[in-house]
Amino acid sequence: MPTIKSVVERLLPKGSNYPPTGNRQAIPLWPPDVFAVTATLVEQSGCYSHAKLGGWAPDGLFSKPGYRKKISDLARGWRRVKLDQAGALSETAEMKKLQAIWEALLNMGDCPVNSDERQSAADWWEPAVELLAIADDAAAGIGTVYEYELPGGDGFADFYLKQYSLAIDSHDQTLSSGRDSAANGSGTGGAVPRGERLSLPYLPASLCVMVPPDEVCVQPKTLTAQVGCTLRSLSHNLALLPSLGEVDTCWRVAVARQCETKTEPLNLLVIPFPFRIDGRAFANAERLPRLDHEDADCPRFFSVRPTWLPDRETEQPSVISSYICRLMQAAGGEVDRIHGVIFPELALDTERAFAVSQILASETKLELFISGICDARSSTPGAMGSTHGTNKVYTAASLGNKDGIVANWEQPKHHRWKLEANQIRKYQLANQLDPSFEWLEDIDTSSRTCNFYLFRTSVCMAALVCEDLARIDPVQRVIRSVGPNLVVALLMDGEQRESRWCGQYATVLADDPGSSVLTLTSLGMIRRSMPGDSIDNVPIGLWKQPGRGAQALRLPADADALLLTLSLTKREEWTLDYRSDSRRATVLSLSGVHPITPHERPAWVKRG
Repeated sequence: MPTIKSVVERLLPKGSNYPPTGNRQAIPLWPPDVFAVTATLVEQSGCYSHAKLGGWAPDGLFSKPGYRKKISDLARGWRRVKLDQAGALSETAEMKKLQAIWEALLNMGDCPVNSDERQSAADWWEPAVELLAIADDAAAGIGTVYEYELPGGDGFADFYLKQYSLAIDSHDQTLSSGRDSAANGSGTGGAVPRGERLSLPYLPASLCVMVPPDEVCVQPKTLTAQVGCTLRSLSHNLALLPSLGEVDTCWRVAVARQCETKTEPLNLLVIPFPFRIDGRAFANAERLPRLDHEDADCPRFFSVRPTWLPDRETEQPSVISSYICRLMQAAGGEVDRIHGVIFPELALDTERAFAVSQILASETKLELFISGICDARSSTPGAMGSTHGTNKVYTAASLGNKDGIVANWEQPKHHRWKLEANQIRKYQLANQLDPSFEWLEDIDTSSRTCNFYLFRTSVCMAALVCEDLARIDPVQRVIRSVGPNLVVALLMDGEQRESRWCGQYATVLADDPGSSVLTLTSLGMIRRSMPGDSIDNVPIGLWKQPGRGAQALRLPADADALLLTLSLTKREEWTLDYRSDSRRATVLSLSGVHPITPHERPAWVKRG
């Protein structure tokens, strides 16, 4: 059975501070390291739900007079500690008190973490939860760009942004995956300083210095769930996440270079392309060409090919980017600027998506370009010794920035689309896929990654692909812990209605952690699900925000895109121990929907 001591030794294998001497008696200087240790202890014990801590008990820790003031005062004092050099802790009164709480926790090192004798183990709960809360408050603003000064200074937040800038500089302005980043640091569980200075070796996979990411990761956080009783409800600024390998996460700050304050509405152009999808886009992947009689019920595999881009002319990225620019110009009658362009699942392939984003970076002031991408079979070996195709979401950020594309990345789909008889008939695919069998999407699902992108002051976004919106494991745990303000789900699906699966799962994330959710599908798939029916005002997307019902995004018959205007409003959030975030949380609200029709539609854009 794990004890306090064994967990601390596992999470701090090189010691609590640099230089890595193995000494764990001093409290870690860097708040995310303290958070990683204490949050792991609190989560494994489940003590956050016990009456000894909860405010519903007269003598509970959260109800004690002065509890929140103590947390706030010690966090403010911690933020005053200088991080320029990797030296000893400053001998301030606040740091002495923090050291005393840390020592009180270590002195109970032989206590079991998850003992059945919960009351006997409760002595260590209070120092652990106090340190968790103090570390969380001390890290206020970390990973974000605040438009106001934090009480006690914002040294930790500034230090993170400087470290992040160094990281993207060293990776040619494009961050590598979390695992690669950890490998480029030390990969040993201890900080590797740049010269004599403290550094964050595991960016962008984890904020920690001394806690290795193959144990747990810590990332910034933007929203705190206001329902439920979980570890996620105990923090405003830091999120405890799984180790690398289970889910690799990456926090990206495209505004790190300019640190601008941006509170104006966000204007997104959503384009439900392709507008027509032929049946031959779906094909037998021939992974199992012949089956024995006893295996006749095994699923087959199908692939999706972008046959909606068949012409030589269409293969030129300049033609696609020109069409996007026409739509942006047509939207100019409604708004002064378009900030983002979004395509559905599988709309483009990798080569075209990257090339289009490069062109848009030089010709527009876009901040965000998102598209589902597909490729033919990759070089990744499959289960049958062949290769898999890919289904990913491609994102390019700060395209119109003076530096061009500040960051671009791909995130794979984590769950295969399963086509059953009813869906095959619904989408009119029986000529391609035998409805007497179940068909699995022929894609590689071995890479489990989730990216978070800060696109406004203390507001971040995550993008998912289709089934990833519905499946709880493994990414939804990460989504709920970090709490992105906006979740974009790219789909290859039929009509987007609140009563369908997309509306149900969007509601889940709108409730916990409180994200606004945008789903977008292609008009081509809606056409296949509604043969012979009118496609006027069909719902190509769905918008769900906290506290409101879902709103269908309907496309008129003559329109090629919808212009969505999202307003940013502040709200106050509370942790489980009643700590306020001082109205720093941001909610995105849909405040405008306008159909967009280009002045001239290219011949290759097949609408009819």
